[in-house]
Amino acid sequence: MLKEGRLRKALSVLDRAADLAPNLAQTHFFVAMAHARLDEDDLALPSFERAVELAPGEADYHYALGRTLLALNRHADAAARCERALELQGGQSHYHFRLGEARRGLADFSAARRAYSRAIELQPDHVEALYRRSDLSAREDAADAAMTDLENVLRLAPDHAAAMVDLARLRSKREQYTEAIVLAEKALVLDPRDTGAHYLLSQVYEEIGPAELAAAAAATFERLTAAERHYKQGIRNANQSYWRRAAALLKRAIAIDSSHVQAHIRLAMVRLYEGAPNAGIAPLERAVALDPQNVEAHCLLGEAHSAAGRPDTAQVFFARALARDPTSVRAHHGGAKAALQAGDIAGAIAGFTGALAMNPDHRDTHYMLGQSFIEAGQHRRAAESFQACLDLYPGDIEARYGQARLSLRTGQSDRARKALEKILELQPDHAAARGQLARLEPRL
Repeated sequence: MLKEGRLRKALSVLDRAADLAPNLAQTHFFVAMAHARLDEDDLALPSFERAVELAPGEADYHYALGRTLLALNRHADAAARCERALELQGGQSHYHFRLGEARRGLADFSAARRAYSRAIELQPDHVEALYRRSDLSAREDAADAAMTDLENVLRLAPDHAAAMVDLARLRSKREQYTEAIVLAEKALVLDPRDTGAHYLLSQVYEEIGPAELAAAAAATFERLTAAERHYKQGIRNANQSYWRRAAALLKRAIAIDSSHVQAHIRLAMVRLYEGAPNAGIAPLERAVALDPQNVEAHCLLGEAHSAAGRPDTAQVFFARALARDPTSVRAHHGGAKAALQAGDIAGAIAGFTGALAMNPDHRDTHYMLGQSFIEAGQHRRAAESFQACLDLYPGDIEARYGQARLSLRTGQSDRARKALEKILELQPDHAAARGQLARLEPRL
């Protein structure tokens, strides 16, 4: 399941394994790996620590713990774990690379450079080690070494835009202006919003002319930098649920740079979180006009129309998303949800089933499929769908309440009572469950 990317399902199985054999190091290691792949580093950390405690001679356990500590910005602890992994099993290029990352985070640049160099000795095509070492060489005024590493990066990864800009910067310092311009323009083909490339062009044209090109590049740099600053501030406010401030900052970013696709999309998401789906439609339409292949924008348009009570229109946008990416779970799920909203039960079941074919462990799809089966009168299949939610998330209150509703519909009062009592044990303020349970109590 871990190899297939079924991380939540793997965790539910591993939880049972941990109950049966709490001192098996491999179980804790796999639990940690699942959380790490889900970007849940704070949850991965204690499981990695337990795995190392139970099997201190496993180099990979120390290395994986080091990676998680690095992700949590605990650079000194990460370095110690990577060093221990290398003591146990030398000759691993990825161990040396992560040690380099930890040392760089500690501003120990000499040690970081040695670690990257060792990673490259063991794996000459290690692109990121080459790129990191080039940066450290440039810091130490070793321009020839830095340029050689950057040229090797571009030989191995021709679309590495950051390496293009860095190499262009070094070429510019050597007054190799034509080469610098070519590299910067190649980087802008890959990413037209690359502020570093625009700034470099402004500096080069300032040196060699014409002045109007220098001014244009500088103006673009300033515009994109200002827009990005407002965009990032908007995202930070949105992450803290400060919707009004987030919207104002994102609108400011768009006012400065109307081509900022992600600013349009995030502004629309803020509107959806605010419960104002109609207000999110205009920025999404602009995002689609700027980037017609953007699947996320099409899905969000579907979700906005669905939230505004227009399921038929929503299905059009989900269909467009699927035309661009037939594997999009979000589009399958959204289209099915809109079909259910429109009363097309068969269409909903087909859509949710399609989503699960792409991702068998998509919790929301299992839940909505259970709701659809209830509407279709297919109670056994509804029960299976709710149970699938609980297999993924044993504390899933909605799925338990779905089971209770299903038991009530089928006249299984005792089973319904047990499910409702379990819900109130987990969430005592669940008003609907308390109301249903009160109705099941015998009248005196």
